[in-house]
Amino acid sequence: MATGLNIVVVEDHDDLRETLVELLRSHGHRVVGVDCAEALEDEAGRDLIDLLLLDLNLPGEDGISLARRMITHQPSVSIIMMTARGELNDRLIGYESGADIYLRKPINSTELLAAIGAITRRRLAALESNMPATDALAIISGVSYTASKDGASVAISREEIAILTALMRAAGRNLEVWQLLAITSDDDTTSVNALQARMTRLRRKLVSIGLTADCIQARRGQGYYLAVNLIIR
Repeated sequence: MATGLNIVVVEDHDDLRETLVELLRSHGHRVVGVDCAEALEDEAGRDLIDLLLLDLNLPGEDGISLARRMITHQPSVSIIMMTARGELNDRLIGYESGADIYLRKPINSTELLAAIGAITRRRLAALESNMPATDALAIISGVSYTASKDGASVAISREEIAILTALMRAAGRNLEVWQLLAITSDDDTTSVNALQARMTRLRRKLVSIGLTADCIQARRGQGYYLAVNLIIR
């Protein structure tokens, strides 16, 4: 399983943001840098974010508000908050808003990499503990956008990868409909029906390569459950 994370750096100081992006990319992570909360959706798109490296003192929507919003829409996201604010009350507010780790500026690169390493190990351990050994394995490639099993493969879209990854990382591998709609960005009046059709197509694709028909299960009142293991690479 690849250990590189999908990271978004939200920092309005241009030089610091570019330095952090370059540092993290050099250590095998996939990194996007943005200068404000409002630019996050445009630049990061619909990809599931593993880690948000977040400045608190941002123009427009502040870091605390952004952290709370991200936790709502992507419950599995990890957050490292960066700020010059060092008072106990500031740190408590940060942790209450969803921060995993709180780093004071100026950022020490060694400490930052150690913090990200700890988050990576924790995320991998959580995934492994959530994988019954009896499940089938599907391999999802983020480069060629294919799902494969035992030599059979099928083309899948970037959005379908995001859906599968989000389900795999969710607590209990279960996401409610509104959480999946946040990933697909469906916002019209037929969005629930559109999601149902999308999940049906995805299920058929996985069945076509040898997975069972219950690999993605619709649960009344609970959304969708992923009943197979995925190895992301």
